[in-house]
Amino acid sequence: MRTVSISGTSLQTSRLGIGSSNLHHLLSSKARQSLLAAAWDSGIRYFDTAPFYGHHLAEKEFGKFIGFRRGELVLGTKFGILPNLLFARVPAFMYAEKFVRRLTVGSRRGVSAPRRSYRATVLRCSVEQSLRNCRTDHIDILYLHEPTLEQLVDADATVAEVRRLKAEGKVRYFGLSGSVNECQRIAARYPALAEVLQLEVPTFRSPDSQVEPLAAQVTFGHFRRAGLEGSKESSADRVRRSLERGVRLNPNGAMLFSTRSAHHLDEVVRILQEIEPEGRT
Repeated sequence: MRTVSISGTSLQTSRLGIGSSNLHHLLSSKARQSLLAAAWDSGIRYFDTAPFYGHHLAEKEFGKFIGFRRGELVLGTKFGILPNLLFARVPAFMYAEKFVRRLTVGSRRGVSAPRRSYRATVLRCSVEQSLRNCRTDHIDILYLHEPTLEQLVDADATVAEVRRLKAEGKVRYFGLSGSVNECQRIAARYPALAEVLQLEVPTFRSPDSQVEPLAAQVTFGHFRRAGLEGSKESSADRVRRSLERGVRLNPNGAMLFSTRSAHHLDEVVRILQEIEPEGRT
């Protein structure tokens, strides 16, 4: 797989990155470890997680997996969207809540929005917990998790804490992960929080919508189906069209995706290698 540089950093990694927002939907650690191993074997070296994904479960699975591979991969995690501590302590409650929601045909009635905090004190605690979860002494990229400018209360203190964490070697680079508009607003006000931009790609407006490249080192959201409902395309055709669009949006950085399926992972890797043959720089 093509190797790319994360511009503005010393990091080099794989063109594709694997996310973990769906990892906890696999019900056993064995299945989760198998998927991460399949990603590794396919050449993926960018691994993205967050405390909120599975309420610490995803980070802990990464910690089991990384081991001797640590020096060969880029590890990104986040802070700001807070995990549910009850679900973190007793994952069975998390799965029970999901089961109840499924019985109500996907209704989100009664499901409260996750708590958020981007304060410096929360940042320090979150980083220390992520280091323990991931069984590592440093995080390559730490992102604010889908922030808005208005949610950054006492941002100057957060910037100061970022600098302390970097000086201690616990975080190498700091970034923003979220929508284009919000991340650009924050980057303009607080550039120290935006060394790396991990941006959500715009949804499809039409099957043949034209797109302009994003000012991002990493992109995500490439395979969301918005605008594709009712399409008669095969899975492979949808993946190809999404990847071709992703290549136009992000010609030189890492493209992130999440999956629960080793088959889908193999399909994405294979088709991207057809679009961008090995050896392209």
